[in-house]
Amino acid sequence: MLAEDIAQEVFLRYRSRGTQLKDPAKLRNWLFRIAIHLLADHYRARQKTMAVVPDQSTDPDADFTSCAADCLREELQSLPETYRSLLQKAELENIAQIELARQFQLSYSGLKSRVQRGRKMLRDRLEQKYRLEADTYGNIVRCEARVGPK
Repeated sequence: MLAEDIAQEVFLRYRSRGTQLKDPAKLRNWLFRIAIHLLADHYRARQKTMAVVPDQSTDPDADFTSCAADCLREELQSLPETYRSLLQKAELENIAQIELARQFQLSYSGLKSRVQRGRKMLRDRLEQKYRLEADTYGNIVRCEARVGPK
């Protein structure tokens, strides 16, 4: 049901904002980015609801998503402030990188480099603590804590 709702919303956004896409070759990436943002919005809203009314669900996917989100937040907090603040604003608050460059008084290319370095640092830290497996779209489908020496 959620997948159908997300797909419908992606289609609606494509129909209403498709003219904003300047390079048709980037359509696939643009659509995936819309879907990722919609999913993030969905789970963000769900977390707020869950804080008010505890979820009695026994859905293992919901537990996995919640656990993965907690691990991600924990590792994000361990990053140096420069990278942590940029990633929080770019990825969680969905602020455009060009706007962040202005806010942080950085060149756009410099900001993009810092965001990429922050993502890599976060990915490396996650991979040190967890065995991660992703599907062809880059979605995490398996996450297990690493036990013992690496």
